[in-house]
Amino acid sequence: MIPEQSFDVTLDDWGEVTFVSCKPTYDVEHEYASFYLLRDEQILYRFPYRYEENTMGHEGSFASVGAVAFRDINDDGKSDIIVIVYYYSGAGPTGMVPRPDIRIFIAEENEFYLAEDMAADIEQHILAKDMTIETICNYLKDNN
Repeated sequence: MIPEQSFDVTLDDWGEVTFVSCKPTYDVEHEYASFYLLRDEQILYRFPYRYEENTMGHEGSFASVGAVAFRDINDDGKSDIIVIVYYYSGAGPTGMVPRPDIRIFIAEENEFYLAEDMAADIEQHILAKDMTIETICNYLKDNN
């Protein structure tokens, strides 16, 4: 568990829950962070992985979960979740500079949809050094 990126929150369809960010176990090479909703220390929901079987493949190695935000980004009245995860690419002169990787979980009825196309679009249009929750939200507001 990553305590500084885990939050008690009230979410539509879920009520009072704890959003939990978890570090990789490193049982698998290049494993990525995982995210869950818990209540009374019981897992209610595991968020979908962005990459197959939650491995980064050639993307790099996990560095940290940099930010988590609960915002209604599609104006449906439900809190969606934006996560910025950092990884090391390990290649080139900046290989050990953490790079952002975005997760956008859109709230649906009793589940969340991983908006991969939206995350990829954001990563193409916002420079890594400028990637924050605010720049993501502003980009989404301006381009929807």
